[in-house]
Amino acid sequence: MPPIEFLRQLWFGHRVLLSAVGLILLANIALGLTLQQYLVPTVNEREQQLIQQQAELRGGSVTGDSPAQLFAQGEKDLGAFRAKIPTHREFTGLIVELQNLADEAGLDLAQINYNHEQEKDSDLLRYTLTFTLEGSYNAVKQFVHALEQSPRLISIKQIGLQGVGQESGTDVRLQLSLETFFRAGVS
Repeated sequence: MPPIEFLRQLWFGHRVLLSAVGLILLANIALGLTLQQYLVPTVNEREQQLIQQQAELRGGSVTGDSPAQLFAQGEKDLGAFRAKIPTHREFTGLIVELQNLADEAGLDLAQINYNHEQEKDSDLLRYTLTFTLEGSYNAVKQFVHALEQSPRLISIKQIGLQGVGQESGTDVRLQLSLETFFRAGVS
């Protein structure tokens, strides 16, 4: 039997089956093209994002720093940070600096209240200072700006600002609560 006749008899005898096989073949080709053109690049991109995020979470970098190198760098950074924390004998220097900043801004700093506590599992003392300043609004802004520019490790814990009467000759009253650290022990 010639091949053309064989194909004709196959088509007439199994038309539904051949049509189904043809549709399945076309669907398979369409799905393969979709997979290659869209899904594989998307999966590869998301895999790279996942690898980068995992590296960031571990504190490393994609460049391949070893954990020992990262630990050594962390120890170095911690040492530099701790070197910036003065000894508790420098506390009077902080008080003098606050008074000088207030004087330069033209504010009246009459009294500073403070307390300290030892940090757990550390040789650090946490000092909390509270005080009130009175003066013009611009002078208060100048003082806060100078305080923020100080090389000391000072955080403003709480700040309050209220207007005061004209009879006292001032415009505002600033209540500040600051926090800083000192190293305990012999210096």
